[in-house]
Amino acid sequence: MEISTGVGVVPAPDLKAFGAAVAAARRERGFSLDALAEASGVSRKSLINVEKAHKIARLDTAHAIAHALGMPLSPLVDSLCADHDTPGHPA
Repeated sequence: MEISTGVGVVPAPDLKAFGAAVAAARRERGFSLDALAEASGVSRKSLINVEKAHKIARLDTAHAIAHALGMPLSPLVDSLCADHDTPGHPA
C-alpha cells in the first residue's frame, strides 16, 4: 500500500511490524500490559491497539512507551519501514 502525499507517493508504514516490535520489547523486559501502561502513562487499551496494529501510536505515545521500556525510540520507529526500501537503506 502507498500513501499519496501531494508531493509524491510513499510506502505505507508497517503498523504490524511496529506493534510486534513494541510487544517483543515489552515481553523481553518482563512487562505486562498493565505494568507498561502504568510505567508509560499510556492506557492498556491504547497499548493493545498499538501492539495489534489497530492504530498507530502518536509520536509522544511511542516516546513514552520507549522510555518506560528503557530503550531509544529509534528501533521501534525503524520497524515502520521494515517492509520497504528507504532512501539510502534498502529493506
